[in-house]
Amino acid sequence: MIGVSQKAIARIRRELFKSIQRLPVKYQDTHTHGDLMSRFTNDLDSVGVMLNSTMSQIFSGTITLIGTIVLMFVTNWILAIVTIVTVPLLIYAANTLGKMSRRYYSEKVFCQEETAKQEFEILSDDLREKQIKAQFFGGIMGPVMGNLSQISYALSATSALHGFILAKHSEG
Repeated sequence: MIGVSQKAIARIRRELFKSIQRLPVKYQDTHTHGDLMSRFTNDLDSVGVMLNSTMSQIFSGTITLIGTIVLMFVTNWILAIVTIVTVPLLIYAANTLGKMSRRYYSEKVFCQEETAKQEFEILSDDLREKQIKAQFFGGIMGPVMGNLSQISYALSATSALHGFILAKHSEG
């Protein structure tokens, strides 16, 4: 399986190299060679990983399917035939219902870009306004608390001084 995917990757590499050679000189001048090679290399590595894992899964799935069908016939051939006949009907029904619902889902999901932009702008404006207020009130908290602390100290000191003066005055 890995050999098949490696041959496919080698063929894709050759085709990409031919494509690079056919690109106009203007394209070559505006894009660095390293950038192009890096993109191709990364993309081909991703395709290679996908092919390696997909080929293994296809092989494993095919073996599992064949084994399951053989065991179904060995266990109960009547139920195996019923199952094999009904599976295509189920697939057809699923495809038909999927096509019917796809239209409504696409209208629900894909045609909402303008609405989503408007909602985002409303939420963004609301968030900006609240952040400005939060920063303002958070920023003035220190100076306000410091001033209130000074006023409280002054009132306490004045009250203590006033009490001291009254005590001295009543003694004398």
